[in-house]
Formats: sequence, structure tokens, C-alpha cells
Amino acid sequence: MSLLQPSCWRRWREATVEVPTLTLRATSIVRANFLTEMPWDILVLDSTERHLRRKLITLQHGDDVMVDLDKTTKLEDRDCLV
Repeated sequence: MSLLQPSCWRRWREATVEVPTLTLRATSIVRANFLTEMPWDILVLDSTERHLRRKLITLQHGDDVMVDLDKTTKLEDRDCLV
């Protein structure tokens, strides 16, 4: 799984000053075949963890993301949280 990188997150990550820690929120997904941007970070889930609706998850580089989807959704390989 991947998380798309909005331009404001990119600026925060590249800033030389310390930025307050914020929990990111993902409210939808983009299927892998419709992906138009490079992912910002990755998420590795086994087959039992791929059904999501609301859950706090930690990405590979340590950032937390609150997944808050409208309905329970099964994430497939290379889908992106947005």
C-alpha cells in the first residue's frame, strides 16, 4: 500500500525547521491501475490486515495515518491511501 504525497506534506518533510507532529488522515483509496503520482511512503499489510475502514496505522518510515473510509474496503497490492 502507498500513500500519495500532497505538496504540503512534501514541504513539511523537506523543511529545515522542526514541524509539529500531525496525524495524517486517509479518507479514500486510489486503485493501483489509476495511480498518477509517486507514493510518499509505503505500508506493508498481510492478507488478514487488508480489510480496513477505521484504523490508526504506522507507515514504514514511522508516520502515523488514521484510515477513515466510508465503508470497509479490501486493499490490493499497490493501492494508495489518499
